[in-house]
Amino acid sequence: MNYRLSALRWVVSRSIAKIGLLCWFSVTSTALGHGDTHEQIEVLSASLKRNPDHVASLLERADIYRRHRDFDEALEDLNRVRLLSPTNNTVFFLTGLTLLEQGKFNEAETALQIYIDRSPSSPRGHLALAKVFTQQKRHLNAAQEYELAIENHSTPTPDHYLARAHAYKEAGKPYLSRALEGLEEGIALIGPLLTFQRLAIEIEIVQGNHQSAIDRVDLILQNVDRKETWLVRKAKVLSSIGRKEEAKQQFLLAERSIESLPKRMRTSPATLALKETIQESLNRDIREEDVQDEPDTPP
Repeated sequence: MNYRLSALRWVVSRSIAKIGLLCWFSVTSTALGHGDTHEQIEVLSASLKRNPDHVASLLERADIYRRHRDFDEALEDLNRVRLLSPTNNTVFFLTGLTLLEQGKFNEAETALQIYIDRSPSSPRGHLALAKVFTQQKRHLNAAQEYELAIENHSTPTPDHYLARAHAYKEAGKPYLSRALEGLEEGIALIGPLLTFQRLAIEIEIVQGNHQSAIDRVDLILQNVDRKETWLVRKAKVLSSIGRKEEAKQQFLLAERSIESLPKRMRTSPATLALKETIQESLNRDIREEDVQDEPDTPP
């Protein structure tokens, strides 16, 4: 599939997802769309002076406090909501997010688990809990939460698939195949985005599937305009499995690709660093060839 078409599909899916995010919270206010954070808080605080038990305003102010990293103030509002409205579920989601960002991962897990128990098909709850598990180094648990988030999300985004694959990858070798399968699911739905393919190549290499990694790079090379980075990636894989001459040819192709770029691109820090990598690799291969060609020292 053409990468430009894949990118277009991704943009459309992101746009739809963003529309869906507007339904995340049951409370909305025109204050959120106007002025800076302090002005929004002032508007809500004035409203709460008139009606201190207004749950929607408390939730909204708590979320603004959270995003502004005023965690104690956010939790104070959320605690009040729990007293006023024990059956309110949003309060547990916002409490979990606040505690997660505050670094209190165990408490965040407790709050988010309550939220998910009440709303088991909520993608946002599973995504938040996955982040908690990631912070706790419980990567398999995180991967399972990403599975549930994707399963229950109407328009999963590339980030969801990537996060799930990373979680399975971090969970260890027994889960590398599932990480790769998950990326293939993302590719089938969204397209062969470079972010998907880059991680898939890493996993193929860890699994020892070097030819599969090379095949993926070849597919990318057919569809990208800037080839030098991927030529170097292919050369490194070839070199790692002893196919030195093929690796050398790929390094030389990458070098020529760089030389064909406009001057401003050739002299960018990233391109200069890539050129240095190419030269170091070629020089190392030449030194290794010289060592191999040296005659044995007579006794």
